[in-house]
Amino acid sequence: MTTQAENPATNNLGSGAMFDHIAPRYDRLNRILSLGGDRRWRRACAAALGLTHESRVADIATGTGDLAFEILAQEPGANVVGIDPSPEMLAVGRRKATGRGMDDRLTLMSGDAQALPLADDEVDAACMAFGIRNVVDRARALGEM
Repeated sequence: MTTQAENPATNNLGSGAMFDHIAPRYDRLNRILSLGGDRRWRRACAAALGLTHESRVADIATGTGDLAFEILAQEPGANVVGIDPSPEMLAVGRRKATGRGMDDRLTLMSGDAQALPLADDEVDAACMAFGIRNVVDRARALGEM
């Protein structure tokens, strides 16, 4: 029996379909399962990027956009493009961006970490919160970043 991980044809967008089912509950589950540690990690990650007022950042496997929102909160002049294979996670992220008044600085798009829909040198920094655990070909994804 071939598993999804072994069959690249079913993985063209990583684990997006799996996350579509849990998108409405994802943020709450993440807080509970990490005992709130996910927030501290995102703050540290955003700070470590060393961004300037005009930085453009790619948040790969953005999910519902929490890392992107932390980046935008820490550097109000930055712009973030969030890329994720799950349309439902992106839909949650879009609603959050609108509610926070950040939809003018956050672009959310469907995409695969292993073949990013960005031109070379289009962004100043790239990051990925928890998504690397779901990438089939991690070396390829890191090479894309």
